Amino acid sequence: MKFQRREVDQDIYLDLKSGREVFVGRAATDGRSHAALFTRLEKLAHRVLEIDGQSKPLKAMGDADAARPLFEELDERLLPEIRRIAEGDGQDYAFAQFSYGLVLRALARQSAAERHFRRANELQPRTLNILNELVRCLGEQGRNSEALPFAREAVAVAPNDPASWGNLAMCLIQVGNKDDAKKAIDHAILLDPSDPTNRYIRDNFPRYFI
Repeated sequence: MKFQRREVDQDIYLDLKSGREVFVGRAATDGRSHAALFTRLEKLAHRVLEIDGQSKPLKAMGDADAARPLFEELDERLLPEIRRIAEGDGQDYAFAQFSYGLVLRALARQSAAERHFRRANELQPRTLNILNELVRCLGEQGRNSEALPFAREAVAVAPNDPASWGNLAMCLIQVGNKDDAKKAIDHAILLDPSDPTNRYIRDNFPRYFI
């Protein structure tokens, strides 16, 4: 399912298998149920991911002045709101812990983010987004051997997801397993030949083992 748009009290998703739109009623934002928490967290998490995507090219260019307002929004508005939920009514709710991990990871607080991704994984095992964030978070800390089991689990959960196969390939590259890494990236390309990240890994594969 791919999110498309919102209309009044409904979210519209595209079913990628059937090509049809699916209409889902939105939960009320009042109350302490998981449905109510999800509605609030969903908006916050989407904004975290937007900022993360916007800040990457700015960080790459070293444009600290342009990136500063984005990080201030993360640190001063989004982090406190998500923390309040994750440490309160959402402390035993996987999506709250996942969202907390997202904002901490976007702020480059990888060790703290890892704790919340692990907690989310305990509360809701075998969830693709949680597994992939654990792989990313551990990889960014240089702990690729610890990331590898989560990368393998991700492709077991979603065997047709090319991004997960690309993540697995990178983990295998980092731990020096050339043969399995080649198989993983070849399979990722087979699933989606146009994926730019996986194509870069495949095209530069020999350089990783020089």
